[in-house]
Amino acid sequence: MKRRLKGLRASQQGEGMLVGLYSVLVITVILFMGIEAAGYSVTIWKLRQVCSETLNLMKIENGLNHEIEASFQALSEDYGLQAYTFKLTGTPCFVQRGDLLELEAVSSYPLQCVRPFGNQFEVPLYIKVRGLAQTFMRDG
Repeated sequence: MKRRLKGLRASQQGEGMLVGLYSVLVITVILFMGIEAAGYSVTIWKLRQVCSETLNLMKIENGLNHEIEASFQALSEDYGLQAYTFKLTGTPCFVQRGDLLELEAVSSYPLQCVRPFGNQFEVPLYIKVRGLAQTFMRDG
């Protein structure tokens, strides 16, 4: 029995198969991470487009109001971002023409590629756009 166990320990049969299986595992994880990075960058691009459109509305209205927030939500759903909940902050209404307007959208992007390992990570989605108010507000 001892001789048989020594023979199994010294044998290197099947080592190539194990190396191949581990290589496939590592390549698969790297591919999942690449796909996840592409999904993250597409989500950032879509969010930047939605924020840019919302900022254009803010420029006309001279700030952020409830109607513009509702249009942000509708536009984000049109772009396929309904899975995310955004915290939207911006310059309030009634600033004067030429004043700075800022819009900030914050959320988180869950990484699906590490779920098979029992971990769950989230990467922040953060977009901040700036522009100048365009409408002249008259006193009185």
